[in-house]
Order: sequence, then structure tokens, then C-alpha cells
Amino acid sequence: MRLSSLALTAILCISSTQSASIPSPNPPLPALPITISPRVRPGEWDYPIQDTAIRLLGTIGSAVASSVFASICAATSQFLNRAIDAQGGEDALIPNGMFIYQEFQTHMVIQLRNANNHQLTWKVVKATVVKATVNALTKVPELERRYQTDFKIFDGANQVGTGFLTYMS
Repeated sequence: MRLSSLALTAILCISSTQSASIPSPNPPLPALPITISPRVRPGEWDYPIQDTAIRLLGTIGSAVASSVFASICAATSQFLNRAIDAQGGEDALIPNGMFIYQEFQTHMVIQLRNANNHQLTWKVVKATVVKATVNALTKVPELERRYQTDFKIFDGANQVGTGFLTYMS
């Protein structure tokens, strides 16, 4: 037992002496980034919301006409404005932890719900989730007008909500 520990010590001394003699690169190598961006599987999209820790991660869905998508987004925004105004501009929790808006003219529905014991509020849904969803769906190249999707809402590493945009069945 004592012999093997002596042999291990000798090997460590030799290897540390050899590694100390390796010259450092000139010029020095650039520093590596501290964080690694999230990996996305085929068939998924990822949209980080600029200047926040919020990001959306979703699946690529079926095609939806741009006019239909614009219509549901505008109608949802107007509905949320009325809901916030009805409460005197104050923020409040979404009842039952779920927001559903159906537009019968286009037969589209958008749904958002709480996840992992986090609670969505009217202003959070309007300011971050709905606007971010519109931006994500119009700016993520992989989607190419395939706006029918389901997605997860993350704040940092925590999933705080889920949502989907689809045709009513």
C-alpha cells in the first residue's frame, strides 16, 4: 500500500513538472463565453426576450395566414387592455391561473396558464407574454409563418407558464 502511494506521488510530480514546461500561447487565447446558449431540438424554436431573463421555448406548428395571426394578436391585445382598465389600471392575478381568448371570426384560440406554482397577472400576460409571443412568432426564422404553436415561458431557469396558439376544434 505504501509503495503504491509513493509511485502515485512520483507520477504526479513528473506530470506537473512536464505541464509547467508547456509554453503559454502568444498572443493569449480569447476568453471563452461564460454562458452557453440553450440548445434547441429539431422542430423547436427558442426566443429570448431582450434585456430580460424571460424566454419562450416552443414547437414549430402548422401554417396560419399572416392576416389571421395579426387579427388574433390585435383582438387579444384589445381584450387585455379592457380587462386591465376594468380593474382601474391595477394589476391582478389571472382568474383560475389560466387566460383563454377565442376569436370566433378567425377560429383561433390563444391560451396561457400558470406553471410550477408561479402565477400570471394581467399585465405580465400583456406586457411580456403576448407581445413576446407576437415578436417570437414573427422574428424566429424557423417558424416561417407556422404560427400555430405551443410554448413554455421561462424566467431564468424556472418555467413559469405554458401557452398555445391554435385553431379551435
